[in-house]
Amino acid sequence: MTDPNNMTPEEFTLSLVPTPDDLADAGAWLAAQTRLDPQILLQLYIDAYEKGRLFHLLVAVGETAVRATHLRDDPEALPTLLASIAQHRLTQESE
Repeated sequence: MTDPNNMTPEEFTLSLVPTPDDLADAGAWLAAQTRLDPQILLQLYIDAYEKGRLFHLLVAVGETAVRATHLRDDPEALPTLLASIAQHRLTQESE
């Protein structure tokens, strides 16, 4: 298993490109999350951990979210997301 903390910058950059299998696992993760199915979530987590792909699963879930929300394609999407995050943090701090 490759530890992201011990990767060269080039290796780390390459690790940010999910494989088709990583993206399939990310899709399964999101489907299980949508259904609130802890058994499938735990199995996907265990499988990724055992394959040394836990970091890659996290990256693939993030990439799937980026693609689904058009964060790279829509110039307004990222500022909207950042504003939403800031608003959420303000709301949390005031509670």
